[in-house]
Parts: sequence; structure tokens; C-alpha cells
Amino acid sequence: MKSIQNFFNRNKDLLLSNEKMQISISLIILGLIFLYQLIKSRLNFQYQNSPGNVINISLPALILFIAVSIVLVVLTPKLVKLENKKIIALAIFCSSFLVSASYTLMRGIDWTLSDESQDSFELAMEVQRQGVPEFIATYNDRGNPGVLGTSQYANNVYGVLRSLGLEQMAKSYWVGRMETQLARPYMHPPTFFIVLAGWLHIFGNTQLSATIFMWICTAIWGLTCFLLLDALQSKASVFLTLLFITLPTTIIDTWLTTYDGLSGMFLMAGFGLFILATFKKNNRFYFISGIAFGVSIMFRLTSLFFVLLFPIVLLILVSTRRQFVSSILLFLLGLFIFPFLLLIAGYNPILTLVTAKFRQDAYYAGKSMISALERLPVFFYLGISLIILIAFGILRRSKELIKSTKGIWILLPLIAMILIAIITRLTSDFHRNMLGVSGCFIFSLSCLENWPQSRKYQALYIGIDLAFVLLITLL
Repeated sequence: MKSIQNFFNRNKDLLLSNEKMQISISLIILGLIFLYQLIKSRLNFQYQNSPGNVINISLPALILFIAVSIVLVVLTPKLVKLENKKIIALAIFCSSFLVSASYTLMRGIDWTLSDESQDSFELAMEVQRQGVPEFIATYNDRGNPGVLGTSQYANNVYGVLRSLGLEQMAKSYWVGRMETQLARPYMHPPTFFIVLAGWLHIFGNTQLSATIFMWICTAIWGLTCFLLLDALQSKASVFLTLLFITLPTTIIDTWLTTYDGLSGMFLMAGFGLFILATFKKNNRFYFISGIAFGVSIMFRLTSLFFVLLFPIVLLILVSTRRQFVSSILLFLLGLFIFPFLLLIAGYNPILTLVTAKFRQDAYYAGKSMISALERLPVFFYLGISLIILIAFGILRRSKELIKSTKGIWILLPLIAMILIAIITRLTSDFHRNMLGVSGCFIFSLSCLENWPQSRKYQALYIGIDLAFVLLITLL
């Protein structure tokens, strides 16, 4: 045993930097997941049954998705060699759009089993009927828990509001102007429904129009990732962007027409701009980062679990004289601008936060118990390639990360992931809530500088994540 340990200590750097070892482990994990998908029904494990309860897969669209995947894998070595940034940006936008579109068509533009997409579409139509000002002003009314004493849910909500001294404020919003509807969408702010309504108003009130909107948003997200990595002067900005647009979360969770994608895009943009601001000591970027984070929260409140860590980071950086006090003020100013505008318009996010907490508890209470083994595959929705590259990067640079500020950029998404795992109880909501954080891990990987130098391995990593998407969708 000692001889093995001594051998590892002597050859640690060589072993941890071995690209063949990393890709081999990734392939083994993919093989084990394939085996799991084949035998899970015999084990009566239905938790990871095809996400979204897919009934029919479109064969032509399946062939299209496979064709797009193969082309992307084959072109990866050529794309990473390109130097013309405009061509790269166009290639990334088109690749992201095609992957998203072909996957959605494979799943089918059928919202029968997708209450999230149905609700989003219906509320977007409601925005058009009411008008934006009236929709915002009456939004809190829809989440009204009812009269105190009529249900345990109402009692819980009013109990929290009373303890916070906000009961009177709640009553001023819950005036009965709209019929109470305690469905899923009212656990989230109204921003997405307003944005979607604008798109539908211009391009038509159809499911196809709403779906194309998500494809374009996903493509813009991929482009945003590249532009930020390029601004950070990442040596592998193209590969890391291709890795991002092929992550299972990016593909699978943007299939739904919901707030998740846009919330994740602004969350990732805020994170990238925050790192850029720190590297360049540029307060303007802190301000823009704050704005991006504030917008993200107003798409989905669970972004708070990540965003609230950043003022703490700034305090640490200021206390160690690595940043200026003004950076905190500008970041906070940017963070509160968009929520404040919605507050002026008549929407109160605090009420949504309180009511959503108890609606979520009720939702999870109704879920059947899931064994630890059944929950395990949910982590790989983050991407086998991403997990392996980050794990090896941390092991290789553990001492350096402790001594430098680079460790912060890995630690923050990890903390957010743990918090999200706790609040979602590792149900399928875990990877949906991780949609933006998984994008932030791409920037963590950029800071770790642990990516394969071999273009063949880079293409293989892209292929592994695309293969994972197919496995969990078809089996």
C-alpha cells in the first residue's frame, strides 16, 4: 500500500495531467450510464425515465439531431483552429441553434405533458390581453394564499410575513383584483412572460413561434459564452464554448418554453462579467454584472442562492485591498436596478419568494421517496466532460487554488450547486435549477486551464455529452 502511495505522490502531476486517463474515465462513466439506462426498468427505477415523460420520438428529427451532432464533433478540431472571430461567432450561433432545434423537434413541439410550457404561453397571452402595466400590477394577486385560517399554507405564509413585519404590505398587494391561482408560474417573477408576450406579439401567437424563441435564446446564450471567454482571453474559448452548448443541461432544459434558459443566460453573463471586472479592476463591469444578476433573479428567484455570494466575495476582495470600495456600491446599484423598476411598476418579489417557499414545500412533500442510487445520475446532467475536467483540474492545482483568488471562481458554483441540491432534494428540478450554474462552471474550467490539448480528445468530449443526451432521452 505504501509503495502505491509513494508511486502516486512521485507521479501525481503526470497522472493528473494525463489526457488519455481523463477521457478514458469519461468513456467508462458514459458506458455505466448506458448500462444503467438499460436495466433501470428491471430495478424499478423510474426516476430517470425519459425526462418530460417522452412518449413518441420523431424519427426524422432523431436522424437530424444525430447528423447535427456528428457534424459538430467532426468540425470541432477545425473550429478550434479558426482565428477569424466573426466566423467563429457565427459558427457557434448556428451550431447552438441547430442542436437546440433538432433536439426539440426530436422531442416534439407538443406541450401536452409540459405544464411549464403551457403556463408560460397562457401567461404571455394574458400579458397581451391585459397590457404590461396591469399584468405586473396584478401579478402578486394571483399568488394570494387566501384568507388567514383557511389553509395551513395560508397560515404558514402569513406567519412568515408577520415575523418580517410585512403583513400589511402584503394586504396592499393582495386586494382581490385577480382570481387567485396558486399554480407553478406564480412561484416565479413575471419577467419571462412579458418578454415572451413581446415576441409572440411580433411573430405570432403559436407554439412554434414560442419554441423558435427558445432556440434563438439558446443560440444567443452560446454566443454570449464565447464573447465572455474571449474577453477573459481564455486560451480555449472555442472548445469551452462548444462544450457549453453541448452540455446536457443546455440542450435538455432549454427544450421547455420557460424562464430557466433566460435566467441561466443572465446568471452566466453576470458571473463572467464579475470575473472580468476582478481581473481588470474595472468598476463598470461590476455595475453591468450586477444588472445581469438582477435580471436573472427576476426570471427565476433561485438565482438568489448564487447571486448573494458575490457581495461577500467583494467584501473579501476589498478588505484585502484587491478591489475598491466603490466596486461594492456599483455592483449593488446594478443588482437592484431591475428589481426596483418592477417594484415601482407594482410587482413585489418578496411576496413571490415567501409564497413560493411554501408552494415548493407542498410540491416536494407530494413527491415519492427516491433512493440515493436513483438520484445519482442527476449529477451527470451537468455534463460528464465538464465534471471530469473540473475534478482533475482541482486535483492538479489544489495548492495553487488555495493560495490565489482563482479558487473563488471554482468554489462559488460548487457552493451554489450544493445549495440547489438541498432545496430541490435532487429531484429532476435539480438540473433545471442548475441550468445557469452549469454555464458558470465553464468559466471555472477556464480558470483551471484543464482542457485537452489534443483536438481529437476535444472532439471526443463533445461527442460524449451529445451521446449522454441521446441515452437519457431514448432509453
